[in-house]
Amino acid sequence: MPKIKWTLSPLPLALVGLVLTSLLIWWPFTPAGLRADEEVIFLPTHAHQKGDGSWYVPIHAWVFEREDKDLSRRLGRWLIAEALERGGMSARDMISPLFVERIKYFLVDNKRGKQLKLSISSLAQSRPLLVTLDKSTPNGHVRTDLRYNGKDREGSWLTLSVNLPKGDQRSFLGQIKLVPRQGLSVICDIDDTIKLSNVLDKRELLRNSLLRPFKPIRTMSAYLRELEKEGAYFHYISASPWQLYPSLRQFMDNHVPRGAVGLRNFRLKDRSFLNFLKSSKSYKIERITAILKRYPQHRFMLIGDSGEHDPEVYGEIARSFGAQIKAITIRRVEGADNRQQRFEEAFTGLPEALWTVRVFRP
Repeated sequence: MPKIKWTLSPLPLALVGLVLTSLLIWWPFTPAGLRADEEVIFLPTHAHQKGDGSWYVPIHAWVFEREDKDLSRRLGRWLIAEALERGGMSARDMISPLFVERIKYFLVDNKRGKQLKLSISSLAQSRPLLVTLDKSTPNGHVRTDLRYNGKDREGSWLTLSVNLPKGDQRSFLGQIKLVPRQGLSVICDIDDTIKLSNVLDKRELLRNSLLRPFKPIRTMSAYLRELEKEGAYFHYISASPWQLYPSLRQFMDNHVPRGAVGLRNFRLKDRSFLNFLKSSKSYKIERITAILKRYPQHRFMLIGDSGEHDPEVYGEIARSFGAQIKAITIRRVEGADNRQQRFEEAFTGLPEALWTVRVFRP
């Protein structure tokens, strides 16, 4: 079947983004505390250990309000519908319960200026540690790096809990794993590596992302579970937007070992929207490089697929980081460029025993 090329022209979409921005009602001050109609999702990260035994704990949270009634949300839904129609989705598709569930996080009202207060607890602490995060940015995300001096065992978990006003019975929880200075780590792609996405066919990619239940690649799940038994720590990366994480979370909990997750920023009202239309290759190199530098004494296995750029990305990373890379495994994707010449060029200068291309069936 010939490849279907589907591209969105960034200029008209950017202009619509400007219109959306002009129609928003801005207010000069946003209350720092969490209101009853606002929610928090903690996005998975890993801590790493310093030379003095303390822990560097990166906290990543997303603060938002689900609001579908105001003008900006309706315009956002219209813009998404227009884009998806170009991708071959029908009006009936876009009223299906699964689509409505998947798309709703693209339409939330992200909350800037929110300063969350958290309790951090663990089995090694007699009482929770109270911390205050930095204020959330315009996309609702907040990243705060903390130094933690607890005596927790390597590989254990810290539990994060948002401190809510009296009478608010809700619970917003997250966990961060304490990854030691030395060990085995796995950096694994998501789309077409652990989840069947069909990235090469943009229409099928849309349908698999927004209309269909996520389908695991079961032989890959089993492979990762075996690595988990060997004590590996896991970092998952994808060029998908953070808005898909709430839907991905349960899928990943059910099918692959728990780990840190890195997705891309996507927001109509700033440059992250235009950046999202660019190649994922530079994004992945940047994210993987940051992980390798964070754990310089770890050996890494890089796991991806032949659909887009993973062989080229992993080859470039392996040539730059040498002995840190233990192995590279590429899942052979049907319909991709699976020529031996491609892989030999991608892994030029690397030992043949370092990399392998395998069939992992769903």
